Amino acid sequence: MNIMNIEWNKNMSVDEIARVAIEGEKEAIVLYARAEMLCERPRSKLLYRQLMRMERGHLNLLSKRFDIEAEPPSDEEIKKADFEDMKNEDDILRYAMMEEKKATKLYKKGLELAIKRKIKDVFKQLIADEQYHYDLLKGLYVQLHSKLPDV
Repeated sequence: MNIMNIEWNKNMSVDEIARVAIEGEKEAIVLYARAEMLCERPRSKLLYRQLMRMERGHLNLLSKRFDIEAEPPSDEEIKKADFEDMKNEDDILRYAMMEEKKATKLYKKGLELAIKRKIKDVFKQLIADEQYHYDLLKGLYVQLHSKLPDV
């Protein structure tokens, strides 16, 4: 599975951005659920579980605000996810940090295009949350390696 390899471009509408974002949030749920299963460190497991819950919240928020029906991935879909490219926790951390940055960029584009205040507020919240996710992942990386990541 090529997690979070979602294409988007600068000519997308706010609604198209929301649809891409919903798919990205679903894939983030899968990533963090599987990361929790694969990692051995209790602190890592807790972090990935928290991130998965936050991504579920994002999925619900986007679904409600844009009136797009979206169900979180099932346990079966999560179990089927293939992480062949991610052989250890470092691979997961680095990948997750890159994806959080991509999500932030997508939400910034949504904020730029949004006209309605409520939609702008949604994107502002999502930007803050994704940046917070990145900081949490970066903190774990620093704890494990005593250096900043190059992501």
